[in-house]
Amino acid sequence: MEQNELPELTKEKIRGHRGVGKDQTNADNPDKNALAENSLAALERAVKFGVGIEFDVWKSDEGELILWHDNPQDMKSRDKEKYENLAILKQVFDMVRENQNKTGDKVPLDIEIKDLQATGAVLEMLAEEYADLLGEQTKIISFDEIILEAVDKIRKEKNIDVATGFLYEDKPEAGKPAPKDPIGIARQISAKFIIPHYPLLEGDKAKELVDAAAEFGIKVGTWTVDDKDEAERLIKSGLSSVTTNEPESFFKD
Repeated sequence: MEQNELPELTKEKIRGHRGVGKDQTNADNPDKNALAENSLAALERAVKFGVGIEFDVWKSDEGELILWHDNPQDMKSRDKEKYENLAILKQVFDMVRENQNKTGDKVPLDIEIKDLQATGAVLEMLAEEYADLLGEQTKIISFDEIILEAVDKIRKEKNIDVATGFLYEDKPEAGKPAPKDPIGIARQISAKFIIPHYPLLEGDKAKELVDAAAEFGIKVGTWTVDDKDEAERLIKSGLSSVTTNEPESFFKD
């Protein structure tokens, strides 16, 4: 890249949020092509479109690694049938591997681990059954520093080639104020990515954070940006990836 050339918004820099995005099956936004978030169908649609995917993983009481955003035990008590039909992690990895074998293109995977119990099982599955998905294409992300510390310990002990990313937002009313030194936290837990919520990257803040993080070999991503112009601005500011609910709308002809 020439010195004055800015990076462009490309599919490899986009992550489909829980697949093709938020659950579009709600009554306020009917869509005949709607797919439930974190479902295998939603993730496969994003992969076939050519973007990376972000999804949430829990370990169920039955010991299965399942995909859902909120605590799945709440769903289990409300809707047992839906709970029993949640996507499982193995299905996602098999789908990604099959797509890669057909196209030859790596699929970026941002795996958000939601509970500590899932951590070891996710890493074990990757290392023992899906080592071909490890490396630069895959990272484990979390809001929970304890989870990321556990990932770091396991990957060092077992020599697993997977990066980590520290997610954060600014919600003081919910007891989640933005950390004062996210780069420092990332360095402490050996995370190679910091992933702030996009409102924290207004104006010059995006470029300033990218430059500051780069001094320590840390990259910056963000979530969840549904406006194409804003996504382009952030990529041009040097962000490595943007997670969105609307990946398909970013690349309409």
